[in-house]
Amino acid sequence: MSKRFKGIEEGQHVKLLMGDLQGVDARIEELSDSQAVIGLFKEPSPTLEQIGDIEGVIEAPGPRGLARLVGTMKQKGKEPDVVILTFDQGPEVIQRRQFVRIEATTDVTVTREDGTKFKTYTLNLSGAGLLLGGPEELQIDEPIKVDIEVGEEEVPIHARGRVVRETPEHHKGIRIEMIEEGDRERLIHFVFEKQRLAPRVRV
Repeated sequence: MSKRFKGIEEGQHVKLLMGDLQGVDARIEELSDSQAVIGLFKEPSPTLEQIGDIEGVIEAPGPRGLARLVGTMKQKGKEPDVVILTFDQGPEVIQRRQFVRIEATTDVTVTREDGTKFKTYTLNLSGAGLLLGGPEELQIDEPIKVDIEVGEEEVPIHARGRVVRETPEHHKGIRIEMIEEGDRERLIHFVFEKQRLAPRVRV
């Protein structure tokens, strides 16, 4: 008998969201109380072996609405089309606040290890990462510092991150690797406030 939890079960076709990468169609191969093994219908680019651990969300529509399981994801061994999603806080977690990502523009100062500074801006951001409009000079896997503007009267948020992907438009996906807890809470608050103030689309 297949394992089932919160409207998600083994063998089910689902949508898998991986950080700020494009969502992919996938299938639940194995499901336990602590993790899911997921087969991807299309290999991500770059691969999760190149990116490392990344936030992941399983979404599956059902009769009671959209079922969601959230956790930390990594590639399974050397198989680029198979990933393991671990429910860090248990499978009952529906949403982790730091992984709520919104499209928002705010100024960012990037500092490379040699001290070179660039001014750029976000295209989207969350408490776990951001997509920058540049600069083109940044390389995949390069460690950087970022100072994120969160308001005229606010001190910029300081964080250390790493370049984990580049879009065809040369936008840079950054994973936050080190940030003070107080600054993370400020960033999460900024994200939710932007989300709250975003205009609602009327159908």
